[in-house]
Amino acid sequence: MNNNRFYDPKKAYKSSLNYTTCYTPINSGKIILSVVSFGLETLVQKIPEGDGMTFHSFDLAREFAFSKGYIVEDNSIEEIKKLNELKNKMNKTET
Repeated sequence: MNNNRFYDPKKAYKSSLNYTTCYTPINSGKIILSVVSFGLETLVQKIPEGDGMTFHSFDLAREFAFSKGYIVEDNSIEEIKKLNELKNKMNKTET
């Protein structure tokens, strides 16, 4: 799904709009990925691909989730800055 983008473990990620992800460590040191879809996605795909899969590391599980579009980059800070800049511009034009 994210053909042009690559997973970077140094970046922040969040669940995408119609998915929730959970990463559960197990005794062997591996990670189980849980994926739940909601909204319109449930009409297309009942059980998301990879739900219940075991990975050798947290980063591998997140990389898989990113490749499927279950998680996206979290640009909240940049988005808030842009909104504040827009708000400031709008306030300046009103006066």
